[in-house]
Amino acid sequence: MKIVFCGPPHSGKSVFIANLIDKMPTDAYTIIRACPDGEGTWSNNKNQNETAIVRKKGKFTKSFIDDACQAIDNQSNKIVLVDVGRSNVKRK
Repeated sequence: MKIVFCGPPHSGKSVFIANLIDKMPTDAYTIIRACPDGEGTWSNNKNQNETAIVRKKGKFTKSFIDDACQAIDNQSNKIVLVDVGRSNVKRK
C-alpha cells in the first residue's frame, strides 16, 4: 500500500506523518521524502540550529522526480508513506 501526502507548505504533513509512525512498528513502513523542500519529520527537531545546518532546499527537477519514483517503485515494505509536498511538475 502506498499512501501519498500532498499539500501546501506548513499544512501539517510532516507532523501528521510523525504522529502516524509513532503508532506503527518500525519495520512496518518506509518513508519516502519525494519533495526537495528540505522538510520532513526530522525538521521538527527541537534543536532548530542543527536542523538549519542540514536542511537543503532543492527544486523539483525531472531527475529528482524520476529518482523519487524509482525509489517508491522499488520499496518492498507493505506500507510506503510518500511525502510529495506540492509539485507543479508532471511526470511523463
